[in-house]
Amino acid sequence: MLTIYVPTFNRESRLSQSLDLIFSEIVKYQLENEVSVLVGDNASTDNTSITCSTYKNRASQAGITFDYFRNSSNFGFGGNIEQGFLRVASGWILFLSDDDVLCSAILKSICRDLNQFSPDLAIYNFDGLGNGENPQIEDTQLITHALNKRDFRNIQHMILFPKLAGIVLRARLDTESEDFIHGLLSRSKSYPHVVLAILRFNRGKVLYKSKEFLAKPDEDHLEHVNFLWYTSEYLVEELIHAAQYLGITNLTLIKEIEALPRVNVLDSSVSHLLLYYLGRARITRSVKRTLWSNVLRYVTLRNRTRDGLKLRVESPRTLIKIIALIFVSMSSHFLLLLLGRSKKLMPEGF
Repeated sequence: MLTIYVPTFNRESRLSQSLDLIFSEIVKYQLENEVSVLVGDNASTDNTSITCSTYKNRASQAGITFDYFRNSSNFGFGGNIEQGFLRVASGWILFLSDDDVLCSAILKSICRDLNQFSPDLAIYNFDGLGNGENPQIEDTQLITHALNKRDFRNIQHMILFPKLAGIVLRARLDTESEDFIHGLLSRSKSYPHVVLAILRFNRGKVLYKSKEFLAKPDEDHLEHVNFLWYTSEYLVEELIHAAQYLGITNLTLIKEIEALPRVNVLDSSVSHLLLYYLGRARITRSVKRTLWSNVLRYVTLRNRTRDGLKLRVESPRTLIKIIALIFVSMSSHFLLLLLGRSKKLMPEGF
């Protein structure tokens, strides 16, 4: 069975839209015995629990297997993905953001692929532009690989374009304890799905890559983007940890990690705070606190962020920006009046 896992936090309305579409696709293509749905609530403070109770009743009436759990506190995106993965006992798991829209008939195609090829890892396109004109995978491929001969270039696009919706992987195996999975994902703040895909590719035998599109973003997805601008640095750190934890010395993976674009965390933090105080960038309160923490930790001679990323100056321009940030943040109210703008706070995301 394929389990669609939807992590969510404080987006009851968007979750309802997502579940409506999932349910309709299951019923339309008579997949009630092949597809189940699981929602992981990251301790939402809105009516998410009531919404899920309503859909549990609807699922029961429609013959759809549906379950829901609520974390005791907000575990972060990585923690919520881990909790969902641990709860899927068998079959395969498909991760789907509550702000992503399933493409028509894709569930039918995925079930066909899983039954036909039984892959350990399957990767599909994500329609990032929403127009079907941006495939990362242009040719469908079935790749089998022997132990110790895996070529991680075969999953290059997933590493370079690590979207949550697009990865389908085999559920946790009996040999993979909760402690093992927790250790593997202990550094995974933003990309636990990629780390789990690395696990499956490294230990499995069958990779399936489809040129079909799995999902696309909803029209207002930019209204609740809650990621830091240097999030690619987390991907590098998480992949390095995964490789070390799993004992992977394969040079093709090491080269893929080394080829990832890098971002200076300190410069990115200062630059985007400046843009925020000048009314040019949208930001959430939690991201704002994180960016300020990075700046303050650097000026108080601490060279790492709270979660371990390096803080360093690569150009004198960064030091000039820090001085400008102090001035701009203190005079932001008057500058915004002169510019006819306002500070743009966003609602929290995951």
